[in-house]
Amino acid sequence: CERTVWDKGMQDLKDIKKKEFYNIISSS
Repeated sequence: CERTVWDKGMQDLKDIKKKEFYNIISSS
């Protein structure tokens, strides 16, 4: 079972969403 790539992709997605979220908050 190779889940590492999938898990890493999901983690990267979460990090990007978090960064976008904080950028929106700090810009307002």
